[in-house]
Amino acid sequence: MQTREEHTRIADSVDASLYPVAVLIDELRNDDVQLRLNAIKSLGTIATALGQERTREELLPFLQEIIDDDDEVLIALAEQLRQGLEWVGGPQYAYALIGPLEELCNVEEITVRESATESLKILAGHMSSEHISRHFCALISRLATHDWYTSRISVSNLFACALPKVSDTKQEDLLKAYCRLCSDDTPMVRRQAANVLGSVAEVLDDEEMLDELLQAFEKLSQDEQDSVRILAVKNVVALGKLRSASDWHARILPVLKSCAEDKSWRVRYMMADNVKQLCDVFQAKAATAVVPFYLRLLSDQEVEVRMIAAARLAAAAAGNPTKE
Repeated sequence: MQTREEHTRIADSVDASLYPVAVLIDELRNDDVQLRLNAIKSLGTIATALGQERTREELLPFLQEIIDDDDEVLIALAEQLRQGLEWVGGPQYAYALIGPLEELCNVEEITVRESATESLKILAGHMSSEHISRHFCALISRLATHDWYTSRISVSNLFACALPKVSDTKQEDLLKAYCRLCSDDTPMVRRQAANVLGSVAEVLDDEEMLDELLQAFEKLSQDEQDSVRILAVKNVVALGKLRSASDWHARILPVLKSCAEDKSWRVRYMMADNVKQLCDVFQAKAATAVVPFYLRLLSDQEVEVRMIAAARLAAAAAGNPTKE
């Protein structure tokens, strides 16, 4: 990184009216983390002084090139960019903010990536269907096929905000990309895909697409990694809430048996911990499809499972009293 003395040439070579802005731009590349952080928090001032066109064409590409290695600075950048619609000319130019946020989706630190994807979701809410299809879907495609697993983890968070705003054909493409992530070679990518499965299901109406999603759900519930399987119970609840039809529930409930009998105590723990929610969602089938498996967990071989099952006994009994 260059020193501050080398950067002063930018500030010294501009018109006096833009000198304060040039100083801030210099500080974006300064060795001092606090100066860089302060400059990031002044991006609105810089953008206002430059104007909307120059912000889009000069400032944002500049930010992409100087992605910092300090997590605090990167988080601040993501938070500032979600407020950047006015800087670039309103919602019709929201796509201009995608570039630097895409770079933040690639970094290793999870809190930075989460802040970046949250900002992207906010921007997507302001974008037209045309721009979602053209710009946001292109972003999803790039991240979903990126060599870095961090990018593929990040992109899982973006499907639910894009799917409702695109055509059926684009929905099919997005769902295929999502399902590929559900089968990714990296367990952490599959885990995040499983983590957002419920939110993806909520925005799908097409029966064929829902069937494809259920296949991905079933596959994830049998994943070789318990860190992925542990999310199956959460997804059973989420999917069960979507529809009350018996044939729909019949596709979902068999996964509970697998969870209750899973070789990993952590998965069985999740089954016991969520018994009340499961009984509430599957009221008509609770006595035969939920309670029997839960009762077995009360005498599980692992003490942690027995303890959480016992702790949830009162709640389960209050909602679903049985002779047992």
